[in-house]
Amino acid sequence: MELHRIDVEILDINDNAPYFSKKEYNFQVIESASPGARYSLESASDPDVAMNTIQTYKLNPSDNFKLNVVSLPDGTKYIEMVLHTSLDREKQEEYKLTLTAFDGGNPQKSGSVKINVIVLDANDNAPVFSQSVYRVTVPENAPKGAVILRVSASDNDKGTNEEITFSFSQHTSSASSLFIIDPHSGEISVTGVLDYEKAKHYEINIEATDKGGLTDTSKVLIETNVSEKATPGTEILHVKAMDADEGVNGEIEYFFAERTSDLILSLFAIESSTGTIVVRGNLDHETNSLHRFDITAKDKGNPQMDGHCGIEIKILDINDNNPEIIVTSLTSPVPEDSAVGTVIALISAKDPDSGDNGKVLLTLSPKSPFKLNPSLNGMPINYTSSTEFR
Repeated sequence: MELHRIDVEILDINDNAPYFSKKEYNFQVIESASPGARYSLESASDPDVAMNTIQTYKLNPSDNFKLNVVSLPDGTKYIEMVLHTSLDREKQEEYKLTLTAFDGGNPQKSGSVKINVIVLDANDNAPVFSQSVYRVTVPENAPKGAVILRVSASDNDKGTNEEITFSFSQHTSSASSLFIIDPHSGEISVTGVLDYEKAKHYEINIEATDKGGLTDTSKVLIETNVSEKATPGTEILHVKAMDADEGVNGEIEYFFAERTSDLILSLFAIESSTGTIVVRGNLDHETNSLHRFDITAKDKGNPQMDGHCGIEIKILDINDNNPEIIVTSLTSPVPEDSAVGTVIALISAKDPDSGDNGKVLLTLSPKSPFKLNPSLNGMPINYTSSTEFR
């Protein structure tokens, strides 16, 4: 018997597709990461050999991230995901990518894995006030603790980076001693006594600051209303115009605009050199609670140039009117045998003042044989025995 050695070589066929050990991978990338930042990815596996094993990788989509494949001496491939463009969480918070491994067989086979990239927030946005200037009108008798205004700001960052606190600027004038701002809600309240004769308006600079120290600034203009008891000569406000010219060309005088009504001219006056508007006549809230007019500022140049601004003055009510009671008799004279509850008159009252000053409370003497029925505004009889009425 003769023995022969036989070497049998089993040729590989492409009967396996590339695969990844996980179904998906999650990455967290801070939005401030610089382009070129690298993130290692796990390579795929394929038990096939030679050309039937993994040959290439592809990342899709590849707008923000690119794929870098490094071939090692042992034939394996090291892959990494490279940040290609800057990220902005405020525009896109998450990216969903697909990494695919391809072998070199025929037909070609592949395996894929999902990659989820969560963009972490960086404090790259400053707070922004909803208004660059806030305007509010406050009565001079506003009590301490009265909320006069609520400012608001937003921050496009996320988490603690979007938390905002409010404060008065260090450059704020002494007006801050009369007001306080809630650092969390942005509510501005009165803390001192407002005196129209001492100050007609206040200007406060406010700041909104996020946790990262980024800030935005705004301005609050607070004006006290004019009471109808203001006497002639009382200063109301100052208007001020700017002129970039020099000399007489930059000197400004102030006037009421043409076609200003006779009523406005009778109630108010303006000092041409200073722009100070003062009370001229007797103000009456019940007749006119709001006055609007225009002011013209003119320089002394040749040709003369001018500018205009609108003024709005609200007149505060004072309790300067007595209530008027109106009685409509339903039964006259009242029979002495009228049953209890008989309505004998309808009573109404009115007061031309506003707000609490115009509210009227009707009462009768406790000893009166009548009572008031508020729901009817009527006066029913309230007695149980005959009584002579004269």
